Amino acid sequence: MSRFLWCFCVLLAGCGGSHDGIRLAVGPDAAIAWPADVQGELMWVVSRPVYDRGGSGRTTVDPRTLIALESPDRATWLVCARVSADAGLRLSEAMDQTLRTAPPGQSHRLNLTLADSIPGPVVSGRRVVDGGQWRWDGLMTSEDDAVCTMSLRDAGGDELARVDMDVATARNLYEHLSRVIRAAPARFAGGTNSEQTR
Repeated sequence: MSRFLWCFCVLLAGCGGSHDGIRLAVGPDAAIAWPADVQGELMWVVSRPVYDRGGSGRTTVDPRTLIALESPDRATWLVCARVSADAGLRLSEAMDQTLRTAPPGQSHRLNLTLADSIPGPVVSGRRVVDGGQWRWDGLMTSEDDAVCTMSLRDAGGDELARVDMDVATARNLYEHLSRVIRAAPARFAGGTNSEQTR
């Protein structure tokens, strides 16, 4: 079989798959693991698009960008929110303005603090936060260290979760977010732009 014919057959086989089990749908704006068990090492995950599996077993695709704080030990997202392209660009620009002149941090830091009371229904072990969004709160410096803060806010602006991190971790998150948010949208049939950072 000629190389051309073989490549053509492979292309046809790849295009012939069924995708009727996946549909485009917007998932929750934000979610917080409930009850939250914040232990062990944490890491940021930035991914677009987001694949969700509903209770019926059907998979949906949310075209927004997910920014999540993950616990690798528990293999779960502790806090996550999805941002539109515009909101993601605004967030990355705010981070860039702060981090461009930020001094290096002296120690590694990536801490999550949750509010005592978090409103919203519990769905699949997570509190769903309608209208929830990440907000860049900036940088605080002292003689000993520099700490960047990002918070998850509800639609009314109330802080539900706060993440404190060192400057190096914040720069890593900024670089990953910038790459993913500016990348061409993934094809519906299965591509994903995903990055992790510690």
